[in-house]
Amino acid sequence: MKFSKIKKLYNQRGYVIIKKFFPQKIITDAKKEIFYISKNLYNSKNNLKYNNKNFDFFILKSLKKNKNFSSKFYDVSKKFLSMQKFVFNKKVINLAQILLQSKEIGVLNRAYGYRMDRPNDKKFLTQLHQDYIQNLGAPEGIVFYTTLRNVNKKNGPVIVYEKSHKLGLLNTKINIREKSKSKSYIIDITKDKLKSLKEKQVFLNEGDLAVFNFFLLHKSSENFSKNIRWSMVSRFFNFNSKIGIKNFFPDGIQNKGFFENYHPNKISK
Repeated sequence: MKFSKIKKLYNQRGYVIIKKFFPQKIITDAKKEIFYISKNLYNSKNNLKYNNKNFDFFILKSLKKNKNFSSKFYDVSKKFLSMQKFVFNKKVINLAQILLQSKEIGVLNRAYGYRMDRPNDKKFLTQLHQDYIQNLGAPEGIVFYTTLRNVNKKNGPVIVYEKSHKLGLLNTKINIREKSKSKSYIIDITKDKLKSLKEKQVFLNEGDLAVFNFFLLHKSSENFSKNIRWSMVSRFFNFNSKIGIKNFFPDGIQNKGFFENYHPNKISK
């Protein structure tokens, strides 16, 4: 797909899907790193050898015996070299510069990494949100989302609301009980308004890339398969943003950067 068409679709819909964006080698390198490091951490004597489908065997196995293992592995995965290849990729950076219309772009350093959507899990589903609210940096931001396993209707595709980015930054309510967590921010939008927006499921194959505007409304859906749905997410922003400059490009909630401190007028009472 030509950059001109990618930019047009992105601006019109608030998201775009680019087929076969990443070469298979990057996907394979990531899977191998996940396999061998998880095997070492799990301290397994299993002689299982790597293949394209069993790369997360030990993590999936841990869900039945030690659910904390996958949470700890999530933190460790941020140190993986394979993950850096997704984030600091020349094609990704070039695309971010084109869509953000700036050569001066930044990456949110606490807002990239692998995401594991476990089978039949409801607790960690991501609720309806706009990425800027939890991540900050600058409103002129962009989300890159790819997958290590084909995403279909069964294993929980991301649900986006087409053209919702044109609503701009929405008001949000704060759930005090969930303070310091992404779920503490509840988008303040009526059911009728949400129903008026076109809801789309994002289906991807390995190597495909989805790109979301920072203001695009989206949420998770439940994974009904027997496998973990693996995503790789990164976020970039425009250093020429007036609001970003005013706020000195703050970190998001991952580093105690709270939306209400920078946009108190957007908090619903």
